[in-house]
Amino acid sequence: MSLANKYRPQRFDDIVEQSHIMPIFKAHVANNLTQTNYLLYGPRWTWKTSSARLLARWMNCLNPQDGNPCNECVNCLQIINGTTMDIVEIDAASHTWVDNIREEILDRAMYAPSVLKKKVYIIDEVHMLSKWAFNALLKIMEEPQDYVCFILATTEIHKIPDTIMSRCQVFNFWRVALQPMIQRLAYIAQQENIHTEEAWLALIAKLSAGGMRDAIKYLDQVRVLWDVTEKHVSEFLWVVSDARIQEFVELLAWYVQKKIQYETVASFLGALQTSGIDMYQCAKDILIWIHEHFMDQPDVYARIADNIKDIMKDMKRYPEPVMAYKTVLLQELK
Repeated sequence: MSLANKYRPQRFDDIVEQSHIMPIFKAHVANNLTQTNYLLYGPRWTWKTSSARLLARWMNCLNPQDGNPCNECVNCLQIINGTTMDIVEIDAASHTWVDNIREEILDRAMYAPSVLKKKVYIIDEVHMLSKWAFNALLKIMEEPQDYVCFILATTEIHKIPDTIMSRCQVFNFWRVALQPMIQRLAYIAQQENIHTEEAWLALIAKLSAGGMRDAIKYLDQVRVLWDVTEKHVSEFLWVVSDARIQEFVELLAWYVQKKIQYETVASFLGALQTSGIDMYQCAKDILIWIHEHFMDQPDVYARIADNIKDIMKDMKRYPEPVMAYKTVLLQELK
């Protein structure tokens, strides 16, 4: 089993960096305030679908514990094991048209749940539905039955019709910040007896750009040798350490100030290419580093940032991305 599935949140307390939402969900549990429709939106891999499944579980849990589903009652176990027909998950990307909505929802939602307390429809990537499918969905959302709940999840809320949004409680999921992500990765590494250090996990966290599931996937990819080191992270994920990025930026700072020759920069680029890192990701990491240290040398860092911007724009023109670095930086001499 992959680490992402093994460590999928089983309680609201396990959801990382959504503290603005989880207390509301737990309050709903504590006060039995089940809503008819929910809309969860935000960047990918921020536990929207996992939260939807947890919502479905607590709505049917026979013995909630401190605002969380107990995960032990017969209803929770049926949902966890996927043995109930009362929880329906639909991927809107493959059920785009109105006929799909009629078949999967309209024709079935009129019937009460067979076993559970609530019949719950989880529609992932709901923005992919066609206009006609949204209209069909709206029909049943306008006249909901007490025993039916819709939980919609999307990464593109601007594509959701206002008529649908107005009938939902809407929750915005944030990107996971760096430190909470590192802490979660460290916990998983400890549980799996993976040797690692915070600096190495920080590389994985930064590459994940706020997506918790991506971060766990990358950890799973690197742990093949049961030792998460800077070398392994760089080789397996094609990323470069903060120390190496800082070294490169300092080199570029000297270069744009005419303190070193072009050949020195070209040699450093050759070493980076040989190490097999992703040169586009390297450019992004340079910009992130400059953003964090911009006021140290604003004029110099602004020139470097302009060069990196041009490099990223030109990369698609060359079979070898490193050539974009070499040609743009060579222009700096003119």
